[in-house]
Amino acid sequence: MKRSALPCALIAALVLAGCTTSVDSSVEKGTDNPVPSDSQVASQQIGEVDFRDPEQCAAFADKPADLAKAVVAVNGSPVSGSIHDFAANRPADWSGEFSASSADGQRLQFIGAGVDGVVASLQILPEPRPAPPSNAGIWQAGVFKPFENTELLSEQLPEAAAPAALAGTLNNGRATWIEQLVDPKQPPFAGEMAWRIMTADSAGGTAREVTSSWVLTGEQTVPAPTPWFAPVATSSHVFAETYVREGDTWTQAVVKAKVDDPSKVEIIKPARLPVAVGEQVAWVEDTTNNGLDADRDVFTIRWNDSNDPVKLELADYFKVQWLAADANNLVVTLQDRCSARTWTGAFDRGSNSFKSWVYTRADGVAASLTAGVYAWGNGSGNVNGDMYVWDLAADTAQYLGSTPGFSVPFALTEGIAKPGFPEHSEVPLVVWQVGK
Repeated sequence: MKRSALPCALIAALVLAGCTTSVDSSVEKGTDNPVPSDSQVASQQIGEVDFRDPEQCAAFADKPADLAKAVVAVNGSPVSGSIHDFAANRPADWSGEFSASSADGQRLQFIGAGVDGVVASLQILPEPRPAPPSNAGIWQAGVFKPFENTELLSEQLPEAAAPAALAGTLNNGRATWIEQLVDPKQPPFAGEMAWRIMTADSAGGTAREVTSSWVLTGEQTVPAPTPWFAPVATSSHVFAETYVREGDTWTQAVVKAKVDDPSKVEIIKPARLPVAVGEQVAWVEDTTNNGLDADRDVFTIRWNDSNDPVKLELADYFKVQWLAADANNLVVTLQDRCSARTWTGAFDRGSNSFKSWVYTRADGVAASLTAGVYAWGNGSGNVNGDMYVWDLAADTAQYLGSTPGFSVPFALTEGIAKPGFPEHSEVPLVVWQVGK
């Protein structure tokens, strides 16, 4: 069979963010996330807002790290926690040893990790066809077991496409991932894409489609979700990023689809970056929505089963770019992307406060949190391909090396998976070295 030479890794590296669609009338707005009133939003403004011309970005790149200027307040109080400046003092090299590789046997693309293993897929795209089957599965201890069957929704994109798995998670015994449906007639575009959300029992079996950009909108392509950020699942629902049209404006939102009955979905807005811990789900709201070029903004992290949100009042052009969670921790990445300044904070869910912060220089995020260990890099960003692993309980970090153009490490149950490009490769296929 003829195979496409374009690897999933390269497809994923091109997905950045964009626009194009119209929401189906069967989609319902969720009621578990009320939009704040105008008076509430006004009360959360933190002084007069200034707007920066993009040409000024370079002037901010060399500013010294100052957490208090980036984070004005957390839940109304001054920011706290220990500070590590990796831009000035790089941590010690990772001390573990590699014992396995994603290139052992079939060349695989790692897209997510959890206590049950690694969500992976074949790295070479299959022959394009209408309603293509998924080629994802679970990798454990050097063995890849693909899901046996693919069960798709009745409504399908009419064009032939090849599924490229981009990002996934393992939570509550369930694998969930997003696949880009690549049109062989069109080169991948960073701003727009067609996608579908898949889920399967982590023990194996059938991969099921729960929703897609086509089902939600009837459009060929839609705005791309946050790059590298994966959908998540509880025992009953799948949550994923999407966009909804409000007049001529596209708004980031979270789609909530029922695993065993995807005929109807709910839209939670304004919301993005959903994360799950068991049956708990959190997401980020841009509360004031001042825009990327505004020096001040308020972001709220809200849990679906709690009345205690985390309100972040940010300044110095920082915005919330990433969210990760486990039973004890919430990790939040703040970036001024145009100057590549990045703060990553570890929020202790027990004490409801930030315990530690790390400063780095990067213009993107790709991260993984498993059992209190956080691994991250800058994804396909252009500034700084360094990767790190952070033991949150001990508040100690190690340096994983650099993979410019594809810094996408994973924290595994008892180790890490570090990506790299093999020497003398004819196409830019990625290999993950796995160790502890």
